[in-house]
Amino acid sequence: MPIPLNSKIMKFADDTAILTKSIKPQLAIDKLEAAVNQITHYFNIWRMKINPSKCQILVFRRHKKFTPITINIKINNQPIPIVNSVKYLGVYFDSQLLFKDHVTHALQKAIAAKIAINALIHKKSKLSINLKRRIYLMLIRPVLLYAVPVWATVYKTYRKKLQIFQNKLLRQITDSPWFVRNLQLHKDLKIKPIADEFLSTCHNFYSRIEHSEFSHIQELINYDPTLEIASKRPRAIFH
Repeated sequence: MPIPLNSKIMKFADDTAILTKSIKPQLAIDKLEAAVNQITHYFNIWRMKINPSKCQILVFRRHKKFTPITINIKINNQPIPIVNSVKYLGVYFDSQLLFKDHVTHALQKAIAAKIAINALIHKKSKLSINLKRRIYLMLIRPVLLYAVPVWATVYKTYRKKLQIFQNKLLRQITDSPWFVRNLQLHKDLKIKPIADEFLSTCHNFYSRIEHSEFSHIQELINYDPTLEIASKRPRAIFH
């Protein structure tokens, strides 16, 4: 597949994302249209089909208000819709990188996972507290914190919802009365609060990237997270 000028291509299995950027939103859209046309032409030459119904356009921006832009990108004469949120490799990205939608979906999946195994972690379950703890760490929390290094900069308001879910579940596991503090539950079960787990997971993840043997992997974190323009980028969680 050709790499169009002034754009980046990200591929995983049969998923492909095209990224363009510019200080001027309309210019970024024009670059995207040129890239889409070039790639569509390449696919047509090799008699490969693109499914336009699975294609979407998401415009990232730093502020709610921005200069109006004209978007009329088509694939095989079918218009590509503009969306406010898109799911890519299991993560929901929104136009301002608030990740509100992702937290909502993560909670829904975690609740569904909890319901599926509720008989095992319910207070009437004969399983030991230690085994219930392991079940939570292995089957529920990975769903709750899937790909967290990507969306760790989520607002505290949304992160708090994850913590509330964990608090309730730990209280159920231990069958603790209302007067036992949540912090004590975390200490007794040796489970990190959500905020601490964010930092720990991200630190380990970026450490592996930093020491990767591949230079193009290392370049993924080659930016200054202290700059305002990088405030929504993942490593900004440490600042």
